[in-house]
Amino acid sequence: MDASLIDRLAQAKVLVVGDVLLDRFVEGSVGRVSPEAPVPVLNHAGQRSLLGGAGNVAANLIAYGAEVTLVGVTGADEMAEELRRFCDGFEKLACQLIEDPGRPTTVKTRYLSGWHQLLRVDAEATDDLPAPVAADLLAVAREALAGADVVILSDYAKGVLGEETIAGLIAAARAAGVPVIVDPKKPGADLFAGASLLTPNTLELERFAGVRVDSDAAAEAACRDILARVDIDAILVTRGAAGMTLVERGRDALHVRAESRRVFDVTGAGDTVVATLAAAIAIGVPLADAVRLANAAAGVAVAKPGTATVLPRELKQALGVDASAHVMARSEALRQVAHWKEQGLMVGFTNG
Repeated sequence: MDASLIDRLAQAKVLVVGDVLLDRFVEGSVGRVSPEAPVPVLNHAGQRSLLGGAGNVAANLIAYGAEVTLVGVTGADEMAEELRRFCDGFEKLACQLIEDPGRPTTVKTRYLSGWHQLLRVDAEATDDLPAPVAADLLAVAREALAGADVVILSDYAKGVLGEETIAGLIAAARAAGVPVIVDPKKPGADLFAGASLLTPNTLELERFAGVRVDSDAAAEAACRDILARVDIDAILVTRGAAGMTLVERGRDALHVRAESRRVFDVTGAGDTVVATLAAAIAIGVPLADAVRLANAAAGVAVAKPGTATVLPRELKQALGVDASAHVMARSEALRQVAHWKEQGLMVGFTNG
C-alpha cells in the first residue's frame, strides 16, 4: 500500500443516504457543585456544531477529497438551516435534504468540561417517515445513483431508513451495478439482504446472530451464520480494541488488529471506517486492503476529540507510507485549514 493509493481516494464518487444530524458541543469548565442539586456547574466557554450521523460520513469522505451526494431528512426548523449552511461550506458536497415539518432536525448536544463528557441531550424523532416523505427520499436517492461509484446507507435509527426505503435503495443500486455498504442499527440483518457489505459493531453482530461475540472464532462464526441465511456478500465487524473481522463468502476470515494508540474519543469512529471503506472500494481497492486502510483511519480518528475526520496526510503517517507527509499539497492544506475553522480554532501563519 503506497501513498499514491491514498491520494487516489479523491477520485471516489459516493452517495450517502441516511440519518443526517447535528452534533453540538457545549464547552466549559467545572469548578464547583451546584447548591441546588448534587450536579456540577459548567461555566460556559463556548459551543460549536458539526455534521453528524450520515453527515459525518460525508465529511470524512470530503476530507479525502471525494465527491459526495448526501441525501437525508430534516425538520422545518433553525437546526435544519444550520445543517444546510454546513453543507454549503463544502465544495464537493451536494446536499439533498428533504424537509419533513412533522419532525425535528436531530440534534445531539454534548456538554463537556475539557474533553470530559458530562451529559448528552438528544432532540429527535425516531418514528418512520410519512409515506410521501419516504417516497421523495427514495426518488431523490435513485436519481443520485447515476453518478455514484458506491452507496452508503448510514442508519442511526432515527426513522429515515425504513424497511421499504432500504429494500428500494438496495434493489436500485444492484440494478445499476453499484456496491452498497450498510452501517446498520436495525435489529435484523435480513433487512439488508442484497447489500454488498454490512458493517456492524460487536453489539450489533451479537443482536443479529443471537450469540456472544468475544473472540476471533466467535466473530467469524456469527458472520458466517448470517451469510448462510441472508443474501449479503460480506460482513466487517468492528470490535473496538480487538480490531476488525472481515468475513467474505468462500474466503478465509481476515482479523485485523486495532492500531495501538491512546483512545481519546470514539465519537464518529464508525463513520470514519465506513467512509474509508467506501472511498477505497470506489477506486477499485480489494476489500481486504480497504479494511486495512479503514483500520488505520479508525486509529487516527479515535485519537482525536469529538466528531473527527481523517486527512490523507494523517492516514499516510499512520501507515508509514510517506516520510514527507508533513509537507502538504495546497489542496490538502486548504482542507486542513477548513477543518480547523470548523472546530472553532484560530489559524495563524508564520514563515521561516
